[in-house]
Formats: sequence, C-alpha cells, structure tokens
Amino acid sequence: MDVVDIDRFLAPRQAALNLLPTLKSLGPWPDLGVDVLLYQHFELHRLGFDRAYRRLADADGLRRVIGGRRFALLLDNANEGAAYTPHIGAGLDRIAREFEIPHERLLIATTNEAFQRRLKACERVPAAVKTVRFVHHHHWLTEMLRIAPAEGLPDIAHRVIERGIGGRRRVLCLNSSARAHRYALVYLLAHHPRREEVFVTLQKGNYAKFARDKVAGAMGMFDNNRDVPDFETLEAAVHGADLDESEVAFQSAGQFAKSVEAHLYERTLTSAVTETEMSAGRQRRFTEKSIKPLMMGQPIVVFGNPRTLPLLKELGLDVFDDWLDGSYDAIVDPGDRFVAAWTVLKSVLEGSPDWLERRDVRDRLHANVTRFEGSLLAEERERTRRSIVAALTPSDAADRPLLLS
Repeated sequence: MDVVDIDRFLAPRQAALNLLPTLKSLGPWPDLGVDVLLYQHFELHRLGFDRAYRRLADADGLRRVIGGRRFALLLDNANEGAAYTPHIGAGLDRIAREFEIPHERLLIATTNEAFQRRLKACERVPAAVKTVRFVHHHHWLTEMLRIAPAEGLPDIAHRVIERGIGGRRRVLCLNSSARAHRYALVYLLAHHPRREEVFVTLQKGNYAKFARDKVAGAMGMFDNNRDVPDFETLEAAVHGADLDESEVAFQSAGQFAKSVEAHLYERTLTSAVTETEMSAGRQRRFTEKSIKPLMMGQPIVVFGNPRTLPLLKELGLDVFDDWLDGSYDAIVDPGDRFVAAWTVLKSVLEGSPDWLERRDVRDRLHANVTRFEGSLLAEERERTRRSIVAALTPSDAADRPLLLS
C-alpha cells in the first residue's frame, strides 16, 4: 500500500504534516483491499466552515497519481482534540462526495477518544457518516518519544532523580497560552504563601487574546472554593503577577509544544499540568503537557479533561496516584475537578516532599523515564499500524468498487 500526501492537490495549501512520516515507516502492509492511502492533514474543528474548508482543487492530477487503483483517504487530526459537532458531520459528508469515496473508506486520525462516541450517538448524523472509521495516532506522544533520545533527555532525568530533592522548588507549572483554568491556577499559585516554592509561567504575549469573558470562565473554576477572588481582583492579579517568564524562551505555543525545558525540570519536583482543555468529557485526551513531566522523572497533578490518568496508565506510565490522590481525575464537572486537583496540589506545596527520596519511589520514577528510551515508541507505532489495518480490513459494507478513477 502506497501512502500519498495529497496536499499539492488541495486549496488552500497547508504545510503542517504530522502523521505522514510515521505512516511511511509502518509497512509492509497486508492486503487491506486498498492500494493507495491518501493522506491529508486537516483541522477538523473548522471543517464545517467554508472559509477554512480545503477543497480538492486538482482532481485530474490526483486521478493520475491514483491511476485507477483502489484507495482510501486518511484525515489527520492527531495533533488536535476536536470535539464532534453537526458541522463536522456535514463536512465529512461533503468530503466523501467530493472524493467520490464510500464513507467507510474515509478514516480520521484523532487523539480525542470521545469524538467517535459522540459521532455515533448524535441523532442528526447521517447514517453514511456514522460508517466513517477511526485510526489511533497520538501525535504529541510520538513527538516526545522522538525528541527524548535525540536530546539525551532520559540521561538527564535519571541523573536528576538520583540527585534527590535538595535545592529544588516544589512545583513547576508551565503555561504558554492563556485559558480559563490556567488563569485560575496561576492566580492561586502566585498568591500562595509558599510562592517561592513554585516556578510558574504564563506567556505574556497571549494576554491580549484573553478576553474578559475568559476571565469570567476562570471565575467558574473557583466554585465552592474559599480562595475565590472577585472578578476585578483576578483580572488585575494575573496580569500583574510576578511570574518566572525570563527563564523560558517563548516563541509560539506550537513551538513551545515541541520543546522540553530540561533545566526547569532539573530545578523542580512535581508538575502542575494545565492541559489544553479542561472539559466535562466532551474531550477525552491528553497532550505533550502531561507527557513531558513523566518523561523527565516527575509526578504530576493534572488540570485537564476527566479520566486523563487512566489514559496515561494504559501506556505503562506510573502516575503515583497512591501518593498523590488521583480521585480528582474522575470528577466530571470542570469546576469541581479544578478544586479537587488544587487541594492535591496544595498538599504538595504544604506537605513534606521526603517521599520522593524513598528508593521504591525513585525506582518508579526511573521506570517512567525508561519507557521513553525506545520501547514505548515501538509500541505506539504498532498500535497505530494495527488501528489502520483494522479500519481498512475489507468487510461487506466496504467492498464496493472505489471511484475517482
């Protein structure tokens, strides 16, 4: 099976290609009833809007490449967490018609495990769209697995674990862009009595993008929390907070996602992870933000989507929920989950860190780091390969002649 990037046949052109190198490394493929897998990176959250729709601009050129062979189309959304909406359903239907392809030969690579469930459950989704198939690929995990050995990060992490806790701040909280739950947590950390034990950033350049209604969203994270500030106090305090920006070479949020600030992990003990979303279950995914600390030998407290910790455990990673109460992670309501996670993080700030000196705990931290030295990357690639095989295995519904030839 050939893998073909079709970006040059689309308009507007788009340079961001994520899954393509991995796809080309996964062969040889069994007979899947498909000779060509067309690859297209797509921002699914914009799929239903004409202004962002990438149309097939050179159908004749694509036909020549396919040459009458059987094909399927893979839409790569693996670096995003798009939630299903009726707009997206209509967009997928339009793509199937445009490429003259059965819906069951339309594949979506996504990290959001809730996407498929919501598509299947939505009553307004056409029956044909419900036959769209899903492929597992975790772009940010694969990216971290690629970076780790190339930059010698496991060696650094192993050394830091053995060095012990002396001279290190309790908490690291890295934020490159402004979101409601980040605003709320930055406020609490910046005003905690043990502020000197925290290394916290929030990229100043993104403040202008953070409207007052987002500050109101941050207020919602303080429901039933005795630490709640009023609106004006929160807005002024975060803008004027004394943060640790000078230690981080911020460029863009995308660039920040691909870098690992090893010098900061060397100087801190535990990470307060502020994920991209803190949803009520509409999203079920994690990003590189949860991966980096585990890769660098730190335990984590996650301010993100519900049931993130089990997803990390499925990768064979230790989340230390026997030491850091992980019950917050199962709470569906974002405000309640925020308050519960903050309670755990306060225990990190106010309690003793001596448990991190225990030999058994150090061994578990080392085991997490070791997962990034090769074995996890091989497992993740095989998981992606198996999911593509499963999605393309011929069935009665998918055995119809393929078109655009």
